[in-house]
Amino acid sequence: MLKFIFSKLFGSRKADSVEQNTPDNHLHTNPAKDVVVEKHVVVEQNAVAEDSAAVAKDAGADGYVFIPTCRLANSIEMFERGGEIYRGEGTPPNYGGSSAGVWLPLSEQPTPFDERVTSSDAGMVNLVDYIDYASGLVQLFEGDEDIQQKMQAALSYASVNEKHMAIEKGILSHYKVTSIDLAMCRIHSCVSLEERKEYCFDKPGNLTLVDGVNATIAAALRKIGVLTAKDVFSMSKEELLSVKGVGNVVVEKILAGRLITNEPH
Repeated sequence: MLKFIFSKLFGSRKADSVEQNTPDNHLHTNPAKDVVVEKHVVVEQNAVAEDSAAVAKDAGADGYVFIPTCRLANSIEMFERGGEIYRGEGTPPNYGGSSAGVWLPLSEQPTPFDERVTSSDAGMVNLVDYIDYASGLVQLFEGDEDIQQKMQAALSYASVNEKHMAIEKGILSHYKVTSIDLAMCRIHSCVSLEERKEYCFDKPGNLTLVDGVNATIAAALRKIGVLTAKDVFSMSKEELLSVKGVGNVVVEKILAGRLITNEPH
C-alpha cells in the first residue's frame, strides 16, 4: 500500500492533524513542523509537477512543498494549497501544471514559507502576502450579489491593508489598467462574459476589452471621442477603417461584437 503524507502550513501557523482514507492509499497529515523549508533549486517556470519531483529526487530531498503560481487568474483552491507538503514514494499530485503552481523540494536549509519572496504579476512579492490578497479578492466574487456590488467591494478591498495596496498597485501596472475592477474583467474566470458586458459595456477605460482593440488602437479611438465598448460597437465598418491601426482583420473582430474572455498572454 502506497503511503504518503500531506502536511499544510500557511504563514507561520501549524497545520491541524487530519486523517482521511482513500481506496488506493492512506492519506495522513501529521502536525506540521515549526517552519516549512524548501530546497534552493532552480526550477524552470514552465516545469510541471513531475519535473519538480525529479529535481527533488536528485537533490535527495525528503519531501516537496507546493508553491502556487502568483497570478491573479489562479484559483482560490491553488492559493489555499500553498505550503502543502508531500512526503513519500512517487511524485506529488499534478494540480494543473505550472499555471497552477510547482512542487519544490524540501531541504535542511530553512526558508520559512511566510518569508519566501517570489515573482508574480505584481512584481516580486512576499508569497503569503500575495496569497492573502488574491484569495480574498477572488472570494468577493463568489457571493450572490450582482456584478455592480461585487465590483464596488473589489474597488475598496485593498484600501485597509498597506501590503494589499502595494500588491494591487503592481497588478494594475502589469495589466496596464487603472483600477482593479478592470483587471478582474480582463483576467479572471470568476467574472462571466455576461457580467463583463453588463459592467464594462458603457464604462470608459475598457476599450482594450473589445476583441481586436490593442493599446494603440484604443489611443486612436479616444482621440476621436470613442471612449467605451458601446461606442466601438456602434461604429460602421467604414468608420472603423478610418481609425489608425485598424485593418480588415481587426474590423472583422470588432464587428463580431466580442469582449475578450481571458488573460492576455
